Amino acid sequence: MPLPEELALPAERELLNRTLNKMAAAPEPAAMLAILDAALTEAREPTKLRGFLQFSRASLLFHGTENAKALEAAKESVRLLPGYSGPLLIAFSLYNYANQPGEGADYLLRAAALDPHTVRSVDDYEVNGLLRRLRFAREDDRADALSDRLLSIGWVGTRLGSQSTLARAAIERHLSDGNVAGARALVPKLLVPAHSYSLLTNNEYMAIWPDLERWGGPKLQQQWTIYLTEARARWTASKAIDTAQDYSSALLAAGHYSTVIREIRPLFDRKLDPDEHDPIFVVAGVARALAHQGRWQDADQFFVKAQEVWPLRSTANAINITANRARYLLLAGRPEEAVRQMDAAIAEGRRWEVNPDALAAMHHSRACALHELGRSAEAGVSTAIALSAEFPVNRALLQLCLGNVAAARSMLLEALKDPSSRDALIGFVQTPDEPTFPSEYGRRFSANVKALRTDPVLVEAVKKYGRILPFSSIDGAPTEPR
Repeated sequence: MPLPEELALPAERELLNRTLNKMAAAPEPAAMLAILDAALTEAREPTKLRGFLQFSRASLLFHGTENAKALEAAKESVRLLPGYSGPLLIAFSLYNYANQPGEGADYLLRAAALDPHTVRSVDDYEVNGLLRRLRFAREDDRADALSDRLLSIGWVGTRLGSQSTLARAAIERHLSDGNVAGARALVPKLLVPAHSYSLLTNNEYMAIWPDLERWGGPKLQQQWTIYLTEARARWTASKAIDTAQDYSSALLAAGHYSTVIREIRPLFDRKLDPDEHDPIFVVAGVARALAHQGRWQDADQFFVKAQEVWPLRSTANAINITANRARYLLLAGRPEEAVRQMDAAIAEGRRWEVNPDALAAMHHSRACALHELGRSAEAGVSTAIALSAEFPVNRALLQLCLGNVAAARSMLLEALKDPSSRDALIGFVQTPDEPTFPSEYGRRFSANVKALRTDPVLVEAVKKYGRILPFSSIDGAPTEPR
């Protein structure tokens, strides 16, 4: 942003000083916003000062519910403050959370070209969220371009797997462009074994299979060791909640459920701050570990405890807890309770205008729970919403839970015609990397998935585009220490 002495023309300095003094004394954001609104009526010319006022308004409105006003303020700020990254970054964040990821990506790309130093400090949550939304919106070219740009400016994020995610996308882009050397150079940036595994299954990446195998070792054992060692080292150094997210993710990926319960679960024994939201994103992982050990009641009570700290309506992130609780209630064979919890999560999701992909996933689970209760007629709306928004593999899994096996297979075969869907479909027919949940529902659904995954017609169709590896992505992980 401009320095204070650069913000205002001589005739505007009194207005700037008066506004800044009033804002410094304002007791709350609403009062600050009123001060800026009043100043805006006096700053009627397209100057830097008006751009600064709009930037400040956009920043305050970003945390409220008036997203349209925030976007308008941000766009005007960008126009009036060319050459500065601040307005571009607030516009990126606003468009990202407004489910307009293409516009958000364009603003972030402009900021990266203008001010790479500042962009290198952009939070992983925002970058990863934007990339996920771009993929969901089928804007793969933008996602690849953004991954390339962030890697080129040295963005690494603070989360363990963020750079690996970018590297995987950039490798795809380079190979699509015929730049094998560029793709090969990025292989050492792959840290997450699942990223290398998926590249090893698709024929489009055949040119770098030898490089991936050298880097990862047999069954990706070398990569697993590096990944888990680094995750544990970060966790051991600080025992901070952000490193707990990475550590628990790595442990869950490796199937080390006892370690998650032993080392991560105790974080929730302390007094938790409702204003601290990072622990919310660890809750489902701990419950998953408990569920895999057949401790379904403990898993549900863990969710209940988290709901007491972060109840619905307290924060949009609380939806994550309730929706995941519903999913695990279904897996545990308690579909009626699952429907009640998911209905509450969906209602809250609409209130917060959560991402369409998140809402679709909630409707997916709701439809499955209603079907399990014999209330399939009531599942029609949720089924339609999920089928209209989810990716092909998830749409097929929804059809499976509804008992429509033929429809599930047809969806996958049709989706193979779309190059953007093939990675996920090739991954679907690989040996599963997660054990069956130990419940009647979990075993029954897993058997249905296995029957589809090994369907001869589907397997033969997939082999035109990829290969089925003789090991799962988890086989190279070290044995869990006791």
